[in-house]
Amino acid sequence: MITDGSRLMPVDCICQHNADGELIPLRIRIRDDDGEYQLYTIHECRQLELNPGQLTPEKVDPTIYDLVYECIILQS
Repeated sequence: MITDGSRLMPVDCICQHNADGELIPLRIRIRDDDGEYQLYTIHECRQLELNPGQLTPEKVDPTIYDLVYECIILQS
């Protein structure tokens, strides 16, 4: 999910795994208001250490299965 400040939007994410099994997000794509996909390359990211019931800065409540990343992205 990604936020635009007022709403959450689902995103497709391309990731890779390192040797330790850690997920590394590489790219996301978002459908814009016209229905076209916009592709973004993740320049830098960090996984937020959140527990279920602890809200993200965007007021999202993650579950035990959610991985939440804060990313700097560049449009491809």
